Amino acid sequence: RSQNKVDRQQGGWTCSAGRTRELRKYLNRPDLRPHFDERDMICKVKQDVWRWLQAPELQRRAAAREFGALNLSATVDFDSFRSHPLWMRGEQRASLGVKSTNCELLRSTPGRTRWSTQQWMAAGDEALAAAAS
Repeated sequence: RSQNKVDRQQGGWTCSAGRTRELRKYLNRPDLRPHFDERDMICKVKQDVWRWLQAPELQRRAAAREFGALNLSATVDFDSFRSHPLWMRGEQRASLGVKSTNCELLRSTPGRTRWSTQQWMAAGDEALAAAAS
C-alpha cells in the first residue's frame, strides 16, 4: 500500500505513479539495482532496498569510530502506533486527502523540495559530527 499516493486528479489514493515515477528512482541508481526485483510492487522494492542495502549500511556506519557507535536508525513496528491517541482506523483514513490529518502541526508542515532535503541532510550531518566529538 505504500506505493499508493493521494492524487487529486484521480480523486484519492491511487497507484498511478507507482510503476513509473517511483520505480524510476530505483532503476536509475546502479548501486540499488542488485538489491531489488523490478517486477515487484514498488512497496516491496522499497522494503528490499532498505533491508538489503540501507539498513546494513546504517549499521556499518554506526559501528564506525567516527559516529561513536550511535544508533543511526530505528525500526518501528506499524502496529505499535495503534495505542497512540491520534491513531485512525482504516475506515477513518479512507477519506483523507493531501495533507489531511488530525494533527494541527502536520498541516503547517511545508512541502519537501530537493533544496530543503539537502538542508535537512546537512543539519543531520552536523548534529552527528557534533555528537561524535
